[in-house]
Amino acid sequence: MKSVKKIIGVLMILSTVLVMFASCKGSNKNYKSYIKENLIIWGDPTYNQSMYEAVKEFNKSYPNVTVKFVKKKSSEVIKDFGKIKDQKEFPNIICLDDNRLREFTFKYYRDVLNLNDKFNSYMDKFLKYKKNIVNINNNILAVPYSVKPVALYYRKDVFEKYNINPLDIKTWNDFINVGKTILNKSDNKTKMLYVNSDEDMFKILLNEKESSYFNKEGMLSINDINSKKSMEIIKNMYNFKIIQTGGYFDFNKNQNVATVIGDISVADYIKKSKEKNNNWGVMRLPAFENGGKNSATLGGTSLVIIDSEDSKNDNDLSVKLAKYITLNKKNLKTSFEKYGVFPSYTPVYDCSNFSKSIEAFDNLKLWKFFEKISKDIPIVNYTENFNQIDKIVATFIKEVVNSNDIDVKLKHMKEIIEKVVN
Repeated sequence: MKSVKKIIGVLMILSTVLVMFASCKGSNKNYKSYIKENLIIWGDPTYNQSMYEAVKEFNKSYPNVTVKFVKKKSSEVIKDFGKIKDQKEFPNIICLDDNRLREFTFKYYRDVLNLNDKFNSYMDKFLKYKKNIVNINNNILAVPYSVKPVALYYRKDVFEKYNINPLDIKTWNDFINVGKTILNKSDNKTKMLYVNSDEDMFKILLNEKESSYFNKEGMLSINDINSKKSMEIIKNMYNFKIIQTGGYFDFNKNQNVATVIGDISVADYIKKSKEKNNNWGVMRLPAFENGGKNSATLGGTSLVIIDSEDSKNDNDLSVKLAKYITLNKKNLKTSFEKYGVFPSYTPVYDCSNFSKSIEAFDNLKLWKFFEKISKDIPIVNYTENFNQIDKIVATFIKEVVNSNDIDVKLKHMKEIIEKVVN
């Protein structure tokens, strides 16, 4: 009965999303045929701060151009873009989460500037998986900006207390076995893993297997062998009571967790923490099998440029500003140092700042460590339906993990998804 109520609730939510989709699609007509004397950027506050570093340099060359930032979460962009009535309020640039890029370009394809002739010559200098994200149907529809490589952070004091060598953790089975040891020796007090959410863990595991909710051909693969193996790992962690979920940065307040899985923002948080006790180590994720892939991402952002009459000119200010934001090594370096925005433009990794030893991590060359992970991240297939499916997964994942038959529950989840997206 609870499952039926969940299904009804999900379908009601997503029916609203589909109605919104239909109403938004009507704005595919490109009527922004005007030239603006100022530029507008939509973005999340953190990325707006980061991009402002580039704007300051841009204004040295274009002092008469005003750049206005509008705080806009990525989740709000698709809905709010379709509501704009005043042409002067249209953004020139949108900093968009990668998992929403295809959804946005699918709904507003006539409003998105094709960047083939503007950025094609730069594409080989971006991370491989990011190039795949912005290349949609052989068209470059956005410029790669940030990346969120994932790592395993561990408390050195906990590992030392229970005589755990991090180098012995090579696979997820190793990880679970160590978790069982720590839990047992701590009288059931210390959990092995702290993670933001079950669905984040699921996506990380799928990414390691070069998979996603969709396969490389864009077909729904939520119940394939990779999904099953990923769910089994999560289920085993719960069965052995070694996993805990919670607020992204609450782990630092909890002394009873041994490791944290998170993106590079966790490293930046620890580095800038007032409690600089050098108590944290970092390592690559465990793999599914010895020698298997152990790189993953929890997202990133790219810049969409909105098409307007002046975008046809080589002197288009929106394109020039986007280049200042995504290609200028000085600006990218400053944005990273101040706001922890890790760039996807690889030439910036040669800057001396990325080779610094970080005291909070035993003088490890931390950013070189994340550079290697970033270059190994498998391709992620974000489709226009990805976020709809993500909501369904978040709703049903506990039901799958708690089930005695993962195959049946994954098949059931797939059937629900197919009803919504087809």
